[in-house]
Amino acid sequence: MYKNLRKLWRDKTGLAAVEFAFIAPLMILLYLGVVELSDAMIANRKLTTATSTMADLVAQGLTIDDDEMSDILLSAQAIMAPYAAADMQIRVTSVNVNLDGTTVVGWSDAVNMSPLSTGGAYTLPGDIGQPGGSIIVSEATFTHEAMTVAGNMVFGPTITFSDNFYLEPRRTLRVTRDTN
Repeated sequence: MYKNLRKLWRDKTGLAAVEFAFIAPLMILLYLGVVELSDAMIANRKLTTATSTMADLVAQGLTIDDDEMSDILLSAQAIMAPYAAADMQIRVTSVNVNLDGTTVVGWSDAVNMSPLSTGGAYTLPGDIGQPGGSIIVSEATFTHEAMTVAGNMVFGPTITFSDNFYLEPRRTLRVTRDTN
């Protein structure tokens, strides 16, 4: 019996298969983690692009009407493709900076979240905005879901990304909102 155990101990056939069986699950998990991490980073980058694009498109105008605002909000959702942007929460707000330095909402439009009340107070970060002017604020929130196979979670939790972007209007002190 001792001789058979010693022979089995020295037998190297099948060793690669055993090593592969130990390492394969770890390597697959590592691969899925890297894929999911890069996918989440791409979704976050797309959200930043969508947020800045909304603010940039509004800041270029003198007056924004309902059709233009609808197109701007839809463009943000289109930028998120191929991610499911239907649940993305987006809001564009014009914040007026009064001559005394107080800031109030001039107008606000949103998808999947509430627009801010016109005339309501708004706190801008830092020292941005000139008295008598305005700041275009775009906000977006996106929930990124981890990889799924046939609707079942395979790897990772859902991650919520949010982004804010602030721009001064380019061609006027305040972009007006035409609701006709």
